[in-house]
Amino acid sequence: MTPAPNLASLAPDTPFWAIGDVHGCDALLERLLDRLRPEGLPIVLVGDYINKGPDSAAVLRRLLALAEDRQIIALRGNHEDLFLRFLSRPIRQTRPFLRYGGRKTLESFGLTLPPEDAPPRAYVTLRDQIRSNMPGMQQWLHALPYAWQSGNISVLHAGADPTCALDAQPERGFAWGHPLFTTTARTDGRWIVHGHHPVDIVTAEALRIAIDTQAHATGQLSAVRVGQGSMDVVVA
Repeated sequence: MTPAPNLASLAPDTPFWAIGDVHGCDALLERLLDRLRPEGLPIVLVGDYINKGPDSAAVLRRLLALAEDRQIIALRGNHEDLFLRFLSRPIRQTRPFLRYGGRKTLESFGLTLPPEDAPPRAYVTLRDQIRSNMPGMQQWLHALPYAWQSGNISVLHAGADPTCALDAQPERGFAWGHPLFTTTARTDGRWIVHGHHPVDIVTAEALRIAIDTQAHATGQLSAVRVGQGSMDVVVA
């Protein structure tokens, strides 16, 4: 297939797959991984594995079990940041976590929220129950990288300052994005593959490839195969 003109500058060191925001859709993730892994290429997940969808705990267990698999690269999204804040400071960070869909994550662990008038210690107990349910999870989440790159392509969760080199920016910002990311094109020739910004279908424009097709709402988890001057999309 002849590559579209706007993809001609794609130049990874090796072809790779990138998977969009999973948000608790474990069955879709399983289906995609079963389809992509036999090809033997790197598979990069852009983050946001939890919240909103029904099976966040199952997604975390699956990815934690794959932590030593060099083919699978799991990046860190803003929902992982929110979850880690809750796990570290449950009394102060429960409400921000819940605001972005955290209730679904707690339910996937078989937990229910304490009543509104519960003492602060109840949220600590809730956190402790999650930790005991999945040992090693918090440490694994802390270790997730914010970005991955191959050739002139970087994969990250939400975006970056298009006026500044990536290595000159704080990596934590990649999980939350930048106000200029979707409005200002990069001038350094670097492509960014990302999630976070919902699209109906995988979209490539202005050196950005957006792959968050809102699996939790649409039932469609998308992956893109990025090659030399080419892009192919698979949807679970």
